[in-house]
Amino acid sequence: MDYIKNDKYPEGKIPVSVLKNFKDYGRPDLRDLSENFFLIRPPVVNAGHDVNSANQILQNCLGLSDVNRFLIVNTPVGQVKIFNNQTEHVIKKRLDARERYSNFIIPTLKNPFEIYSSIFDGDLTAQFIGLYKAGLNIMVATTVVVGKPMIFRNMMPAYNKTINRHRRGDLIFVKRYDNQV
Repeated sequence: MDYIKNDKYPEGKIPVSVLKNFKDYGRPDLRDLSENFFLIRPPVVNAGHDVNSANQILQNCLGLSDVNRFLIVNTPVGQVKIFNNQTEHVIKKRLDARERYSNFIIPTLKNPFEIYSSIFDGDLTAQFIGLYKAGLNIMVATTVVVGKPMIFRNMMPAYNKTINRHRRGDLIFVKRYDNQV
């Protein structure tokens, strides 16, 4: 059984099956959505050849540097801070080469399809779901501390079926479209 670590539950773990998922909210499977729900795909950048170059690519795409040490992004549910000293976590799994999708982070934070509040490794998180035309979509995770801006934690490119599995927790934001009531 999959668990999410949390100090408030017996043994510090919440079974993933306890969390509501997109179906519980009457939300559609991403594979069934028409193209008008998807954003235009930003450019995918070349992968770095090692951790240092990958981290530099990610930071360059976000406008981070030794001078610009953090970025504040306004989202539908509050501000997210992205710090230049917290980006290496994103790219440490070199087989994934996640830095290639660095240009997806800010559009996903600013214009998400959905946002779920959940628990990951014992921390309250907000999971921003970004949908893009032509393939891969993005989930951007932030750490939430009540009363403070959210902190960028990680991002994960994935296809619709995989993103569907991560659409769980408390649904705190849904993008509205002109054809919705």
